[in-house]
Amino acid sequence: MASGILRDAGSGVEQLWFHHHAPSASVLEALLQQLDLPDDLFEELLISDQSPRLERIGSFLLLVLQFPWRGDDDPESPCVLRPFALLWGEDRLWTFAEVEWPFLGQWNARKFENPRQTLIWILQILASSYQHTVERLRQGILEVEVRLDETQRTEDFYALLALSKALTQFYVTLASNIVAIFKVSRSAALAWQDENRSALNRAIADLQHARDRAEISASTASDMMDAYAGMVQININHGLKVLTVMALILYVPSLVATLFGVNVPLLEQNSHWTAWVAIGTAFLISALMTLHFKRRGWL
Repeated sequence: MASGILRDAGSGVEQLWFHHHAPSASVLEALLQQLDLPDDLFEELLISDQSPRLERIGSFLLLVLQFPWRGDDDPESPCVLRPFALLWGEDRLWTFAEVEWPFLGQWNARKFENPRQTLIWILQILASSYQHTVERLRQGILEVEVRLDETQRTEDFYALLALSKALTQFYVTLASNIVAIFKVSRSAALAWQDENRSALNRAIADLQHARDRAEISASTASDMMDAYAGMVQININHGLKVLTVMALILYVPSLVATLFGVNVPLLEQNSHWTAWVAIGTAFLISALMTLHFKRRGWL
């Protein structure tokens, strides 16, 4: 599917921006022939693990970015990264994506004098998308923290781990996006004017802010996981200590019962007081051991 923005909405016949959503092989082949581009340009261009980059291809500039993408409205669904490619040349802009980005539906409501303004608008949306996504992940960390304080379930640890991995991935990808966009801002081929350059620098600053927040949130999530892992280990050790102490307390009555259960003659075994004295002594020793362990804080 291909769409475009017109220079003049009334009479406009000159398209400045062409967008291709999940383009087929035939569409890409026709575009390559039309623009006289290398045949292998679009190979693996829209695969998910594409690295953000800027490269010159003849008289064209190719910019590949990674956008945060969430396929549904479920707040618990994980955020992933999807590539968004921009090809600039001949004072026109072509964009390519494998998913239907919601913000692209707003393009007809906007009027851009040149593709540079379109590019800046896309970069501003990129910065806003990362800021919102990082904030959503940060809120997710706070919610998981509350649940861990209450239950310390294994599922919550896995949820925190997933959030930490997502934030780390976002931080790394944001750094790569910023490097690529910074190269765009320094590209002489785009001939940036002062007004457009200022807007572009603001978009870069917003991305850097989102990167810093992602780094801090990822570090916080990692430290939180280490802290809760330490707490779990402490609780396990405390539980084992309590079980050991209880076993020691019950050992004395068990030993007495075992001795009186053997089939051999015992001292004063014919007296009806012997069993009660032995039982009382065993439970007295157990009671003294319990008091001692409680005083030591082991129970």
